[in-house]
Amino acid sequence: MNGHTKIKVIKPIDPAATYDVAREIENFCREFAVSDKEHALVIALEGNAYLLYGAARGINPKIIGEEFLSGSIIAHNHPLEFAGQGDSFSRDDLVFAARYETGKQYLVAGTRRNAFEFTRPLSVNEVYAAWRKAEMQMLWKVASKEMDVIWRQEEILKILGKSLKGFEFYDKF
Repeated sequence: MNGHTKIKVIKPIDPAATYDVAREIENFCREFAVSDKEHALVIALEGNAYLLYGAARGINPKIIGEEFLSGSIIAHNHPLEFAGQGDSFSRDDLVFAARYETGKQYLVAGTRRNAFEFTRPLSVNEVYAAWRKAEMQMLWKVASKEMDVIWRQEEILKILGKSLKGFEFYDKF
C-alpha cells in the first residue's frame, strides 16, 4: 500500500499542545469527511504532523517511518458507503494500532466521528482474538434477531468497548 500513499504536508506541531492537536484533527475531519479516497493525519511525538493522501481503500502511515508511529495520534477517514457515512474502524485499524503502539485514533466518515485508544499494551494476537469473539457475538445476536446491523464494524467495536480490557471506544468525539 505504500505505493499508493503520498506525504502531502509536513509541519511542526507540539503533540502535547492539546488545543493545537484538536484543531488539526478538526480541520482534517472537515476537509476529508466526504472524500472518496482515504487520507490520514499523523501527529508524531517527534514534533511533526504529516498529512497523507492514499487510495480509495487504503492509507499506509508507515510511510513516515515506523520509528515515528509509537505514541502517535492518528486521524483518518473512510470513504462514504451509504446513508451519508462510512463504517467505523476496521480490524486492520486496531491491529495496526496494537502493532505500532500508537496513541489515540480518530476516524471520520461523513457524519461519523469515532475514536479509540488502548489503555494498556495489547498484542496483535489479543486484538485478532478479541475482534473474532466480538464478531461472533454480534453475528449471534443478528441470527437470534436480537439486533439489526447496518454498520458491522461499529457494532463489533461497541462490543469490544465493553469486553476487551485495555480498549476504549468512543462513539463520538
